[in-house]
Amino acid sequence: MNINKYFSASDLDKIEAEVKSAEKEISGEIVPVILEKAGRYPIAIYRAAIIGALMGFILIILVDRYTDWFSLYDPLIYFVITFLCGLVGAAKVILFPFIRRMMAGKDLMTDSVHKEAEKFFLCEEVFNTRQRTGILICVSLFEKKIVLLADKGINEKVTKEVWDNLVDEISNDMKNKNYLEAMLKAIRKCKNILLENGFVVTPNDVDELSNTVRVRGDK
Repeated sequence: MNINKYFSASDLDKIEAEVKSAEKEISGEIVPVILEKAGRYPIAIYRAAIIGALMGFILIILVDRYTDWFSLYDPLIYFVITFLCGLVGAAKVILFPFIRRMMAGKDLMTDSVHKEAEKFFLCEEVFNTRQRTGILICVSLFEKKIVLLADKGINEKVTKEVWDNLVDEISNDMKNKNYLEAMLKAIRKCKNILLENGFVVTPNDVDELSNTVRVRGDK
């Protein structure tokens, strides 16, 4: 997976422009992040290899027991065929992203994206605003997930349920691979939520965090 396949330079400019436009109206600071992948998920390879090996072993037993044209008596042949089936299972995970996602599991991927978003929240110092009104929007392409992390000043007025509902709404665009629209919609929705809760730009407001899209390729 290549980020450039989903976000062109023009797309990144649109996201940055959307952030600038939003911050002209709100007192919050929006930090957009795009990840190619939140984790490598080696457990997906192990799971697929075990399943492939098990299925190969069961197939050998069934064929050997219920057919006359295929009989095995050498345990080494059992081992070789089972091992090769395991390799095929592992190879499918490497070659096909949807199988890797399936083998990794929803919970693990969700947890991985959240952890990476939290790292960016700290590394990009989203917390370092005067009123603690930073908000990070993290999109991870491989997992097709979005995470919103708001700082203390915002979360004192905006409930977790509001953010959860927004994530659910944006996730539908992610599933349909409308990644640019998902990010732009997330920025607009965050702006509207902040305005509804009184985070209106003030005359002495300054741009405390860069509007540039933070992009990270494969880990």
